[in-house]
Amino acid sequence: MTRAAPQTDLREAMLESVCVELLTPELARRAGEALTSVRGATLVDAVVMASAASRGDVVYTSDPVDLTRLQQHFRAVRRVIAI
Repeated sequence: MTRAAPQTDLREAMLESVCVELLTPELARRAGEALTSVRGATLVDAVVMASAASRGDVVYTSDPVDLTRLQQHFRAVRRVIAI
């Protein structure tokens, strides 16, 4: 029996702990609307915030400045927390 590399174990554990969400047309539309209303917002940040807003989530990020600006558009996001 062979053992997987530690990096593979870590990756598998991380993947098992999250739900991967597909980028639906509706989610892409909401993110696109945010890009037009929040100057300097990036696509990835807008998609993250649109996704979180759809569930009223809290967002943990190492980039709180940009995501907090997007929170003005996505008011359903409960909080943006810096990590």
